[in-house]
Amino acid sequence: MKLLEIVAEFHGERNRWPVNDPEAPEDFTIIGQVFGDRSSEAEIVNAGLDPNEPFAVKGVAGADDLECGVHYRFFGSWTTYFSKYHGRNETQFTFRSFVTHVPRDSQGVANYLAARSKGCGIGPRKALDLVKTFGADDVLAICREEPQKIALASGITEQNANEIARRLKDSAAIESATLEVEELLHGRKFPRSTTRKAIKLWGNRAAEAIAENPYYLMRFRGIGFGLADQLWKDLGKDLGDPLRQALCVWYVMAGNQSGDTWYHVDHVVRLAGKQVGSQFDPRAAIIHGKQLGASNPEAYGAIATTRTTTPGGPIDSAGKFLWLAEGKYAAIEDKTAKLLAEAVTENRSRTFTKYEEASETESTVLDFARCHRCSRLLTAPEVHVFGNRPYGPTCIGYVDPAGQQSEKITLGEWCERNPEIKTIVYQQPKEIVH
Repeated sequence: MKLLEIVAEFHGERNRWPVNDPEAPEDFTIIGQVFGDRSSEAEIVNAGLDPNEPFAVKGVAGADDLECGVHYRFFGSWTTYFSKYHGRNETQFTFRSFVTHVPRDSQGVANYLAARSKGCGIGPRKALDLVKTFGADDVLAICREEPQKIALASGITEQNANEIARRLKDSAAIESATLEVEELLHGRKFPRSTTRKAIKLWGNRAAEAIAENPYYLMRFRGIGFGLADQLWKDLGKDLGDPLRQALCVWYVMAGNQSGDTWYHVDHVVRLAGKQVGSQFDPRAAIIHGKQLGASNPEAYGAIATTRTTTPGGPIDSAGKFLWLAEGKYAAIEDKTAKLLAEAVTENRSRTFTKYEEASETESTVLDFARCHRCSRLLTAPEVHVFGNRPYGPTCIGYVDPAGQQSEKITLGEWCERNPEIKTIVYQQPKEIVH
């Protein structure tokens, strides 16, 4: 389906419900009402709608991502649904991503500026005054690059003017990154939420991260090796890269529905070779997969190996039959085997071990924080702190509108003050009972 772009002014929600995606717990499916911009009039007419009437948009967004009176560029396609309220089929625009759009008229620029200045002393009236003072074409550039002028003209503090400048720069960077990711993934059958999740995870580096290693996308639901591998090919990357080959070997086993853990190397290599092609180097692929497994058995591409003297065993490091397994399942099997061996040994000696519960606490300093209000990752250099809890630059405006009760500290300082504390509870041997 062709990806279209519609520019429209958001006028409020009709309905919303959680998407129930563990990768994006703060997201909602939102149905809203918009008024199309004149630049999108032709697309709206082609969809059979009146360009002078409001229409519905539907897609996934955060709780406060879409604001009334603000223009957005929605990327998606026209869809038809049956309206129970009106009793007929109606057309709506289903978007897969969106970015803020700044109209060229004074009111549109003022709305955009006011939305980015919440909690910093500039509301709709002051925003419009600034547009009149500096001009619709220049006011945003002045806000970004010369915040002291904005402070003098509006009467807000330089601290708030600097915060507005930072927000505008961040917004521009994220908007640019969203367009880059959409261009990169367009027409490749990735799930609609992929762009949004990538921006949340990698910020304005999202397109760069994906282009560097498309297999990173496999961490998101609905994206397997096939989709990521096709993007790898389309980007003209090295088909003989050991990472790609290891992932292909791993994928052959991960996609098998037989329930087996171990597979003979010849079977796996034959299937993987069909996908990789003439560049396939089984030895390099297995070595790279074992290296991934040594650092993290749970990693995509992690491979474990073992040898047996005969096709049916026993295990022998010098055996001529080589077997491969996914790293995570091999690790589980190994742990289970050790527990069984311990149980058998205890039974033979007619003794058993009594266990007791013990715990260990570990402290880890993270390199990110989450906003207490919306749960988004906070990766900006500074964090707003209110009531000893972290907030993003937008959310702090809701909990501390006057900006008098909160403080700003660096992200590094917040992380050091608030390490992640994990308590690991486990069973340890207490005594042997005869």
